[in-house]
Amino acid sequence: LVNDTTVCQYSNVVLSATGTNVTWYTTPGGTGIGGTLVTPTDATGEFTFYATQTVNGCEGPTATVQVNVLAFPVVELGTDQVLCEGESLVIGPGDNVFSYTWMDESTATPREVETSNTYVINAANQCGSVTDAINVQFNKCDCFFYVPNAFTPDVDGLNDAFKPIYDCSIKNYVFMVFNRWGELIFKSEDPDTGWNGTHRNIVSKEDVYVYKVKFTAVKGTVEEVQEYNGRVALLR
Repeated sequence: LVNDTTVCQYSNVVLSATGTNVTWYTTPGGTGIGGTLVTPTDATGEFTFYATQTVNGCEGPTATVQVNVLAFPVVELGTDQVLCEGESLVIGPGDNVFSYTWMDESTATPREVETSNTYVINAANQCGSVTDAINVQFNKCDCFFYVPNAFTPDVDGLNDAFKPIYDCSIKNYVFMVFNRWGELIFKSEDPDTGWNGTHRNIVSKEDVYVYKVKFTAVKGTVEEVQEYNGRVALLR
């Protein structure tokens, strides 16, 4: 018989034997399929084929051939990721189906990453090789959000509007200011639009006012609702 063999998926393997009156089988004792077996290899894995020789009307013992069908390499790292500093991400396949090599020559997979980089992996076997990449970005996600306790709306270009100072991405923002009687005198849904010290186009008097602000801080892939309450002094 031919020797045991390994082939790539979607190829054809031809099994033959030296001699006459050879019959091939796909299962022991199954229906014979002739003297030469040509089998498609859509499926992957190890397959056993059987052959006998008939001499003077007597069928001899069964011999076997093993065919190992290999899949073409495939690897998928997923979509690019944005995370916060201090977090980590596990990437890479968790199997040994193929031979894996990262761009830094590491062969460990899956692997845990904690630094921003484009990570590239190669998957290979005797049928070929393929690569995939994922960009992982770690951002500083601490949300600095500060509300001043006083402002001077005297149109001198300095501290004229009462609004927060922030350096992170925020959404669903609502900022409200109330007078000492609880009347809503200012509301904004834009963090860059502050109170100019007027109400209904009338200059508000110098006093202490109450504010409430609520928003969602976007920290990489994490969103956190934050809320602040306090007092602000209007000085003229």
